[in-house]
Amino acid sequence: MRLAATLHTALAGSDGERGFPTRVRDAVSAYAHFAVDNAALYELMNSSKHHPGATLVTRAAAAAFGQMIDLIAEGQAHGALEQGDPEEVGIILYATVQGITTMVNSGMIGAERLDGLVDSAVSQFLRGARPLGPQSPPSGR
Repeated sequence: MRLAATLHTALAGSDGERGFPTRVRDAVSAYAHFAVDNAALYELMNSSKHHPGATLVTRAAAAAFGQMIDLIAEGQAHGALEQGDPEEVGIILYATVQGITTMVNSGMIGAERLDGLVDSAVSQFLRGARPLGPQSPPSGR
């Protein structure tokens, strides 16, 4: 339930006060910092969630990720994100951030890069990884 509380704090009081992109960044940043600051707990949560009898872990995950799914559904309702299954859309962002936090936790990349990488991941997620300007053909073709 600690992760759910962390995400709740990141999102609390932000309805209408901060824009959707800022709220996504705040929630994803809180998630990433939780995963890095609590690496052993985070690994346990991910490795045991689908084991028989892991009802507490499953409930904790639902409490945490339900908030993110609600946020994604809100973005879809307001036209900030493409329509689709909010859980499936969220898995893409979750997998990206999990990859970043796993790389930090394993020492593949330095923890000082966490915030920049998370910010880039959220930006790319929100714009669909499309270039902002006109596309030019790839060089060498």
